[in-house]
Amino acid sequence: MSRLSERLDEVRPYWDAYWQGKVPMVAANVPKAGCEPVPPPPWGALCHQTPEEVGRQLLAWARSHDFAGGAVPAYVVSIRTGFVAQLLGADLEVCGDSAKVVPCVDDLDTAEFHFDPDGPAWLRFLDYAQRLQECCADEVLICAPCLGGNLDLLDGLRGTTELLFDLIDNPAGVHRCLRQLDAMYGELIARADELFHVAELGTANRHGMYCRGRTAIPQCDFSCMISPDMFREFAIPYLQAEMRRLDGVEYHLDGPDAICHLEAVCELPEVRLIQWVPGAGNERRDWTALFDRIDALGKGQLRGGGRAAFEAARARYVSPWLYWMMGGTPAADVNALAREIMG
Repeated sequence: MSRLSERLDEVRPYWDAYWQGKVPMVAANVPKAGCEPVPPPPWGALCHQTPEEVGRQLLAWARSHDFAGGAVPAYVVSIRTGFVAQLLGADLEVCGDSAKVVPCVDDLDTAEFHFDPDGPAWLRFLDYAQRLQECCADEVLICAPCLGGNLDLLDGLRGTTELLFDLIDNPAGVHRCLRQLDAMYGELIARADELFHVAELGTANRHGMYCRGRTAIPQCDFSCMISPDMFREFAIPYLQAEMRRLDGVEYHLDGPDAICHLEAVCELPEVRLIQWVPGAGNERRDWTALFDRIDALGKGQLRGGGRAAFEAARARYVSPWLYWMMGGTPAADVNALAREIMG
């Protein structure tokens, strides 16, 4: 049995209990004593390095760290922002490490979106994923990125200003395109299941959350520009369609302008926890009231800190889906706390 298989067998009961709402989750990647820690490859490393180079760093990272609590050594194959749009034939405007989708949809009423499994973007992704698995699949869980997109994806394909006007002038065309994008998402994750051996291994998202089935982090950053009524009409149905294909859902809520949609998101039973991102310039604000509001709406949170902070949060919040990242805490202490939580 491989080292990865042994670790997955160890943590699966804990993660099953977490997703079922029975226990909170604690996790930490802790440098091993007497070992020079190697950081994991950053998001987008495959833009600049070969899969073999990234794979060697992944192995060095996994071998120089202890994975405590529910943590697993995992890596999401990330090539570049705009990847899903590329799969539909869109071009990217690249500047350094960032990339912007070049709008390519002139008419929502006639647009047709097709995923080409023989297209260059998918073939490159397939090649990179397979090479990474060959390098380190016995020690690191290699996973797919988020392959959905809803309004965020259509925003790139159509253009922000144009899509904002479309919501008012051509709502039927917007829905027509979003239905096509959702169907494409279903095809993509079915292919990803096979590529990444999901039935056998499960999945992990970019925040290290593991699930025996499919997990991902749906989001709609475009929501910051629209009203709550528009969000309920144009975002919620397609977000929920994405989520219904998943087994563990963490929602990415990004920026103060997205808070007005919190209630609508939390009405979705598929959502287990919220990842709050305050945005540039807002990091030092006191978000206690927002965290309390999320808990009152029945959802968990992605938070972090030491044991005292975790115990305080555990006592304060009712929702069982608390995911606590305990970086800096000794692995033995995290493991002891996980055993205590599981009883």
